Amino acid sequence: MEHLQMRLDSTLNLPHLPSSGPQKTSTLMPGIQLSANARQQPELSVNISVEGKLLSGSASLYGAFFPTRLGFNADALALNTAMPQATSSSTGLEMPEVAEKARHEMDAMYKAMFDSGAEFSFNSNEGQDENTLFGSFDRRSLLAVAENQSGLFSDDEQRSARRIMDQQRSLASGEYSGPTRLKHSFESAKNILDVHSLAANFLDNVSAEEKATRAWSHNRVTFGSLALERADDNSMTSVSKLLTLLSGRQSQI
Repeated sequence: MEHLQMRLDSTLNLPHLPSSGPQKTSTLMPGIQLSANARQQPELSVNISVEGKLLSGSASLYGAFFPTRLGFNADALALNTAMPQATSSSTGLEMPEVAEKARHEMDAMYKAMFDSGAEFSFNSNEGQDENTLFGSFDRRSLLAVAENQSGLFSDDEQRSARRIMDQQRSLASGEYSGPTRLKHSFESAKNILDVHSLAANFLDNVSAEEKATRAWSHNRVTFGSLALERADDNSMTSVSKLLTLLSGRQSQI
């Protein structure tokens, strides 16, 4: 049986989850709970069966928002939405190796989709073909494609990988991104401040390689600044309301 190896940062903060999924708890994911010793370690490696209930249950938190062709799945995309630092397809590999492996797996998936009855399309319904193509990719593998590591990927492949990475961040920050028909089943963040704060938190937990990119720097500065601005605005609004209240009471004396 295949196993998906993930490296989990023990400081993980889970984002907003779809309303149909389990609510935020002290466990990292359903069925995974860190021991006292594990919590003291900066990283934890675990093996989860790709075919087991544990993985399918965990992936179901976001899996519906990455629809694929019948017979395929996008479990890795869903898992990295909840845990951006988890690795599977790129575990133990340097980025040039990640790129070579990604190129090989993509070519194999193109063939598999063709053999299943229809040629791949970047314009498939709800992005099903793209989600199928990258369904087994962790975020480092997506990054290798999005950044055109080693010059192995087409412009369309780069855009597709980047779109999925942005979708992961959006969903993790409580801002819906996915099939329109499923929007009602997603639990959005309560306010824009939460969205910006959760987006910044998500970006803080990605790989070192991603943090070295221009895209990461731009997004982190943008969401971090917006979160601070919103927090300052809320603080000033609260102070203003308090002063107004005190002024009103003083006038009544």
